[in-house]
Amino acid sequence: MLEKEITRIFLKEFQSLYPALSVRRQLKSKEKGVDLLLDVYVPDQKIAKKIVSEVIAEGFPKYIRIASRQLKILCEKNKSLYPVIIAPFISEDGRKICKEEGIGFFDLSGNSYLAFPGTYIETKGNSNRYRTERKIKSVFKGKSSRIPRIMLLNTSRLWTMRELANEASLSVGQVFKVITRLEELDVIVRKNQTAIQLNKPAALLDLWRAEYSYTFNENYEYYSLSAIPEIEKSIAEECQRQSIRYALALFSGANRIAPFTRYTKAFVYVDDPLAIIDKLNLKKVDSGSNVVLLRPYDDGVYYGLQKKDRINITSTIQLYVDLYGYRGRGEEQAEFLRSQVIKF
Repeated sequence: MLEKEITRIFLKEFQSLYPALSVRRQLKSKEKGVDLLLDVYVPDQKIAKKIVSEVIAEGFPKYIRIASRQLKILCEKNKSLYPVIIAPFISEDGRKICKEEGIGFFDLSGNSYLAFPGTYIETKGNSNRYRTERKIKSVFKGKSSRIPRIMLLNTSRLWTMRELANEASLSVGQVFKVITRLEELDVIVRKNQTAIQLNKPAALLDLWRAEYSYTFNENYEYYSLSAIPEIEKSIAEECQRQSIRYALALFSGANRIAPFTRYTKAFVYVDDPLAIIDKLNLKKVDSGSNVVLLRPYDDGVYYGLQKKDRINITSTIQLYVDLYGYRGRGEEQAEFLRSQVIKF
């Protein structure tokens, strides 16, 4: 949406979006860079509050930080003004930034935040009424997820688009789309015209875990009479014998890196699960399984592979996101791994 259209809708629908407030008048400003200057009437106050607003087309963290800097400069010159950002929709991360920066907001979906002496108003929980189709729906799914995974495992490294493309086995065009999205999410920075670096690894990991599930992979569940450690070792040996790519996952991997809780199932990524089940006498079951073989949703799950006792284990980042959404004690094991090994 164009900023002009956002402004038109905001002024037209303000009363229905925010029935407890009202715009008394739209003021003219001599200040450059002011999108809207309004008198907004607040209940229980005798006079309206003068609000200076920056209108942005998308409420991503990156754009909110830019707008908040501009607004704070304007309000330093005139202490009577209260800064507000207006957008079609402001995400939860965007709302946090506004609160941290002392900036109010209104969005066209009916969410708001105003906090100044004598007044605190917040409306939240309204879904985005202005969703737009994006060429890349998520950087945390499919091949796109290789980029955040690579950056989380190389947090201090500076990358060029070409280097990331080579590392991830993706086209430069695909990498450009992912990096653009990560910029919007405000988790990476450009050090110069060509260098890119992750600057908020914890935030990126949080964003990824919120969109990820180990069930993205194709699951095969079996039962074995052997003990869990024996099963894991046998699977590793058979995959090595047949030259099949594999890696211990979830609790099976975490138990070797940062043991925290007992577990009753073996979890292993295997490129070709059907090639090993007969050799290991694994029985297909609908319930009561103690072996879960995962056919990877993407080759990226093997990036950053580590070894313990000559057995392949997925990276600590992959272990974390797989475990976090797993029922039972998966989240607890994930957070223990994060605190002891990942440490951001």
